[in-house]
Amino acid sequence: MNCPHCQKELPENYGAVYCPFCGQNLPAHSAVSLPDNPSLPPVSVNWWIFFTILLAPAVLALLGSLLKVGGLSVGSPLIGGSIAGIVCGILLARRVGRTTGARVGLGFLFVALMGFLSFALAFTGCMAGGFTFNMH
Repeated sequence: MNCPHCQKELPENYGAVYCPFCGQNLPAHSAVSLPDNPSLPPVSVNWWIFFTILLAPAVLALLGSLLKVGGLSVGSPLIGGSIAGIVCGILLARRVGRTTGARVGLGFLFVALMGFLSFALAFTGCMAGGFTFNMH
């Protein structure tokens, strides 16, 4: 196959949309089709922010238990754990997934896992602070 602009010979299975010699765009019919799911580069994660978000509900639950603020002790694991799970799960999925479909699937998996982990850590923070749940 030759470039229609500079007429130089292209490599046998050349799949780019531009000519490596002259830099001009190649017609769509002459380019080899690209794969359906091209690999995406991993997104960098600031691990300090990741672990701060993951542990924030546990720290708030511990502080709420120590200060005898029942609303903070109960709300932090339930609401904060859910929010932390969503944010951390999405961050991990974007870091690990190589295709769009993999990122979506891993997103659902990691949101559930990180939500459970954050809730368990916040529940442990409540217990470490000596919180007792009064049903009265």
